[in-house]
Amino acid sequence: MSEQQQARGSAPTYRVNKFAVPMEAREAFLDILESTLTLMREQAGFVRSLLLEQQAAPDLVQVVAVHEFTSDNAARHMLTAIADADRDAGFDRPKVVAGLGIKVEMGNYHLLDMLPVSMSISARQKLRAGFPQ
Repeated sequence: MSEQQQARGSAPTYRVNKFAVPMEAREAFLDILESTLTLMREQAGFVRSLLLEQQAAPDLVQVVAVHEFTSDNAARHMLTAIADADRDAGFDRPKVVAGLGIKVEMGNYHLLDMLPVSMSISARQKLRAGFPQ
């Protein structure tokens, strides 16, 4: 295991889930998302979630969910907890999502080491001021 991988074990992990949701499936999708978020909030190591929505076409919305966890281990634990809850409820998440016509991309992300995490927002803005936008 590399030094960077070891550091990530205790560094924040961001789970980014992207969904392309047909408009007619939006309400059913949001119901699933709400129950999932309820379970996630109960897990050790959960920090917060940010949910974003964009109208991509008249019949399609893009939803992006960014979930912050205290570590890779906490994010893995969350995935296990969701799988266990789905199994216990007899809920086949991939089948339901596919049946609703939802396309999904998911992955874990980590902060880039370009700027110190502890740097204040104003210090970051000052540092970036010299860079063209």
